[in-house]
Amino acid sequence: ETYVDYYNEHGGIQSLGGAQIELVMADSASDPTTGVTEFERLAQNDELCAIIGPYNSSVGSATTPLAVKYEIPYMIANCTSDAVMTIGENKYVYRTNIGEFDGNPYMLYVMNYLDEHLPGGLEKIAVVYDSDDFGGAEIFGAGGIGWAQHAGDPCFRRRQKKNIFGMII
Repeated sequence: ETYVDYYNEHGGIQSLGGAQIELVMADSASDPTTGVTEFERLAQNDELCAIIGPYNSSVGSATTPLAVKYEIPYMIANCTSDAVMTIGENKYVYRTNIGEFDGNPYMLYVMNYLDEHLPGGLEKIAVVYDSDDFGGAEIFGAGGIGWAQHAGDPCFRRRQKKNIFGMII
């Protein structure tokens, strides 16, 4: 809101004759079903030219097909799951961050860093993660599985927990 106020106060969108930006808010409550309902409400508003959000992959995965259906540009703010970008024919969905689909092996970087900097290297880790699209994308994408296989860990097991933000312990 602060940026929109600033932008509008400084002349708005110059290429559109100084048009002012108006935000229309919606809250997914981090729930995919609510996200779909809110996305459809916004997408059916003929005055909107684009939708921005959400930050979580479970809502992003549920709503990206709607951007294609309604043919409305959708800028995703922070979803890392591959599911948000692998929706078939897509010219409407974009994201501002990278994820596994884009070649983002964050988990692998973190584990390699720990392996190099801990005395004796990294021998064993425990990972707690969400069981939604976000948690699984990073843990069981190229990073987590790749490192466990690299380390030859015969005990690497997939354990899902609900409602816990992905992290390394």
